[in-house]
Amino acid sequence: MAIYQYLFVVWVHSTNWNEIANKHPRPQATWNKTFYIWRPGAEEAETRSEEDVSWTQLFDELGKEGWRLVDRTIADTAIMDTAHGWREVGVPVRDVWTFLRETAP
Repeated sequence: MAIYQYLFVVWVHSTNWNEIANKHPRPQATWNKTFYIWRPGAEEAETRSEEDVSWTQLFDELGKEGWRLVDRTIADTAIMDTAHGWREVGVPVRDVWTFLRETAP
């Protein structure tokens, strides 16, 4: 019988916009992109900034460890408006990728 392990990568695109929106003068907005890597049995996630690693580099690393991508879910989106230079559009702000690998019993 096959036994599997699961690993989850949660990507979060966050900002301080809510904290600074009503301050005058308005401080600089920050935008952070962080990967939270939940390995089997982990009590807390390993965190990696998108400044340090791209998702393709991270997924290549996981592939070399034997992990296979089996699912992607867009968990949250946000509406960007024209104030940010976009047409009003929904964009992902939290993605969850599920990886699987077979392990020995």
